Amino acid sequence: MSSVELERVTLPPVLGDGTAVTVLQVRGDIDITNIAAFELALAQPADGGLIVDLGRAGQVSSAGFALLHRLVRQGNAAVVVAGDGIVHAAATLVNLPFHESVAAARDWLVPG
Repeated sequence: MSSVELERVTLPPVLGDGTAVTVLQVRGDIDITNIAAFELALAQPADGGLIVDLGRAGQVSSAGFALLHRLVRQGNAAVVVAGDGIVHAAATLVNLPFHESVAAARDWLVPG
């Protein structure tokens, strides 16, 4: 059984733009054993937008990538896959739109 830790962090508004963005930090593997918890975490409201940071994810299953694709298509959300590990390679292979850093994802969500 794989484990995953999901932590929500709110980034304060930058330069008084008034938009606070929520970051969902993922640590561990996203697979069939915890996909329901991941889906619930993605469904939580994030008024200024949601950034899913996969920088510390070990692996992401096809079901996890499907949820992320749907989230990005719905708008007001971005995915971060930093580095060149297995998650980066898989995200590239499944053509998931992603950013290399939380800062870049925030800039994309909240253009200044």
